[in-house]
Amino acid sequence: EIVAGTITATEIAANTITATQIAANTITATQIAANTITAAEIQATSITVDKLSGDVTELYPFALEVDGAITKTVTTTYQQFYIPAPELAISKRNRLNIDVELLLQNTTATDYEVRLQLGVQVLAKSVPNVSLGTVTHVSYPKSYRQLVYVSGNVIDKCSNSGGLSNNTTGSSPYYIASPASIWYDAPNDRTYINLANFWTLSSGDTLYFNQYRFSSAGTWLSANWPRDLSYYCAANTSKFSTFSISESLGQSTTATGIRISSYGSFETDNVDCTLLSINGTMENVS
Repeated sequence: EIVAGTITATEIAANTITATQIAANTITATQIAANTITAAEIQATSITVDKLSGDVTELYPFALEVDGAITKTVTTTYQQFYIPAPELAISKRNRLNIDVELLLQNTTATDYEVRLQLGVQVLAKSVPNVSLGTVTHVSYPKSYRQLVYVSGNVIDKCSNSGGLSNNTTGSSPYYIASPASIWYDAPNDRTYINLANFWTLSSGDTLYFNQYRFSSAGTWLSANWPRDLSYYCAANTSKFSTFSISESLGQSTTATGIRISSYGSFETDNVDCTLLSINGTMENVS
């Protein structure tokens, strides 16, 4: 028998004891000295997600008092803010849940129906293009739409925002399409994408995705289609309205710039429209 504590780690030759020679559950975390095992000593892919516990989603609140006018036929942008970079520089998907509070004031003797748009803009970063695979043409559901599919689940590689092209630069003759719809079909293991575009893909073409629509870093872009809003404003009345916006953006390891935009479409010159505040939550989702 060996007396406890008589053999230390320095007296054991390197590589003489392997994992197969250690009985299961005989070494616990409390028996490992702090900082003795570093990332370099852990074999790649040897730790799996089912061995982890705790929340891997980061949730942040935010609130902005804006008091900004919504102007007819003008795109107005408001205070920019950032989704913080994910902890440990782990790539995570950005998600926004926003409530926008509006005030509409009709000080005239005439009733008006006001129409306006609200949207989210994102600050482009330098990211690699992603190949989604080769497409199969399905149909043309409506004017300027083409439904295609690619094999497998690729919605983890893209989002319902961003841009799609059949080349890595989004250049002519095909330029950039927007994902009008995107969904995964599990029984057939394929991802359908309804392209909003002015060109046609052929079966066998490679489809590329870029979260920032192949734009240069530092460019502000619409994250998705703006939301159309309509309000009936009776003469000499005021009303408050709260509108919710939910956006799932692409994956990132760095902070992501965000701002809200508005556009006055109809009668916003006769009714005073004000964006009062923006508040909600931001998430980095693993």
